[in-house]
Amino acid sequence: ISFEKYFMGILIISFIGIYVYINETRLFIITIWLVLLSPKLAEINGIFAYIPYALYILLIIKIFEKKFIAKEKIFINKYLGFTTLGLLLINAVSLIYNNYDTNIILLTFTFLKKFSYIIFYIFFTNMNVEKKYININMKLILVYSLIQFPLIIFQFISNTNRDNISGLFGKSGTGILIQIFLYILVLIIVNKENFIKIKNFQFVFVSLLLMYSALAEVKIGFILIPLIYLMTIFLKKGSFRTILAILIIGLLISVSYKSFIEFYPDQNLFGSSEEFVDYAKNAYGVDSVNRFGFMNLLKSTVLTNKFKIYFGTGLGTTNPSNINVLAGAVAIEYDYLNLHFFTLPLNIVENGIIGTIMWISIYIYILAKNVYMYFKKRTDKSIINIMSIIITVIFIIYNSSIISSSIIILILWLILVVNNGIDD
Repeated sequence: ISFEKYFMGILIISFIGIYVYINETRLFIITIWLVLLSPKLAEINGIFAYIPYALYILLIIKIFEKKFIAKEKIFINKYLGFTTLGLLLINAVSLIYNNYDTNIILLTFTFLKKFSYIIFYIFFTNMNVEKKYININMKLILVYSLIQFPLIIFQFISNTNRDNISGLFGKSGTGILIQIFLYILVLIIVNKENFIKIKNFQFVFVSLLLMYSALAEVKIGFILIPLIYLMTIFLKKGSFRTILAILIIGLLISVSYKSFIEFYPDQNLFGSSEEFVDYAKNAYGVDSVNRFGFMNLLKSTVLTNKFKIYFGTGLGTTNPSNINVLAGAVAIEYDYLNLHFFTLPLNIVENGIIGTIMWISIYIYILAKNVYMYFKKRTDKSIINIMSIIITVIFIIYNSSIISSSIIILILWLILVVNNGIDD
């Protein structure tokens, strides 16, 4: 009986996969919404956490079908393609050189996880999907972000753990949610004619974001929300609007931060400069990696020779998991370091300094290209791309979302491709 159930489950999943796969527009839409919903679905059954990986495989198959069966020309930005190949090569050589125990399941899983950005980029760039479906789903993502607010309020009044006050974005999803909100904020400011036409809605949205920061104890929100807002306004409107916005945002911050201190009186991050520095360097203790000051700790533990310092430990070695077959050797041995908390230490351990520089250079390349386009043509698309990369770079320091969250990777690369952020 168990074999029959197992077989039927495989059969049903296969039929669903084929149904989604055969229509490219359907594959595009299903990919977006299953990735967005996967954290909440995973709370119902943990197996749903792996939905994005099944979708990555479908996207790869679709790309190969278009290239080798349909004989379509697949466009890949040369810098993005060669840098990704170089990063993959470093990871493979490092894994062989360091001789860590691994397995094909872990390698496949971590390849899909680590290089999902290039999968999304190639699919979105070369997909045959009508523009109206892309625009509709971009607007629906805005609607999806807005419906989080009543859920957030309900979670707060229900005494949900503040790290889990994240709407439909799952447990410990506050960092992911605030990052998505910031991407949406940029779109609302720059592209309001096509996105939302309610007058002064951007101020309403900023107020909601500050309220969320206060309710869920997202301290970084009080810094990033005004910073991203004012930078975007300056690029879009010029200095006069920026001065006016400073006055309004200053008032909103004052009100929301007072509420934050009332909710969490022991979390006054801005009480003194010492508290702020301690938050950045020692929030998780001296025996764990933090946002800054982690290199000496890494060199005294996992990065035991120059090869590891420059080229890392190899693909999959740092992957954290409660499933033995998916747990990397370094993640197991150095579990107490909490490498998976932050992007930079995790990247430096697995890719080395050279691999990390290569990976970061992808985002620097996109930023430089769009800064050039901004000064040349001053387009709205270039503003959206510039601000999206700035948000991403900030969160590379703040958490591990850009390498661990399928949602963040999908939203970012969808925005970049739709706004021609990589390819003119």
